[in-house]
Amino acid sequence: MTRDIRRELRSIRKDVDNADDPSFDDGDIATVVDGLTSDDGRTRSSAARTLHESPSEIVPGETLRDPLVETVEAGIEDEGKQARRAAEKASRVLGEYQLETRTVDDELTALAERMVEVRNPFLRTGGAALLGPALVVGEVDVGEDVIASLSEHITMSELLVESFERKLDNLQPVFLVFTEVDDAHSEAVADSIETAAIETYLHTHHE
Repeated sequence: MTRDIRRELRSIRKDVDNADDPSFDDGDIATVVDGLTSDDGRTRSSAARTLHESPSEIVPGETLRDPLVETVEAGIEDEGKQARRAAEKASRVLGEYQLETRTVDDELTALAERMVEVRNPFLRTGGAALLGPALVVGEVDVGEDVIASLSEHITMSELLVESFERKLDNLQPVFLVFTEVDDAHSEAVADSIETAAIETYLHTHHE
């Protein structure tokens, strides 16, 4: 069953990539929901990838909000790599949804903070990707523990991630959070950014 869902999701991604005017029909959405709510981490990852790689304007965020949240929550509980990849991708989609609707969802903010608390690079990247848009569109009180966890994420990414592309992917959401937090955290943020070679990320051409 999960293999069939993944095959359908691959077909949806191919159709979206090849379409001049891409869109999801009701059957596509049903397949994505089946994938996001699957018990299999690999299938959840495939469904989240389908949404993350699609143009944000065609993703029905309101319809998919709850299944996406379920995917993130499953990734927090499931220590498997695929489940946590799925949670990261799902959180990025939810972050885009907040930016497009210009709303702060308190439940999503709390979920982002839960992700950041877990010492896992996928969850911390995803948590930052979910928290940053909330800070952009509204006032959110970010605690010192969140700043400390994201600071650790910067350090560990610098030390352990070899691929520049992956480092950039990890750290861009964190830098957005640090840009938007209130001045009460300015010293902690400055110390954290100092540990990263931030000029490398700012001045390197990236596609």
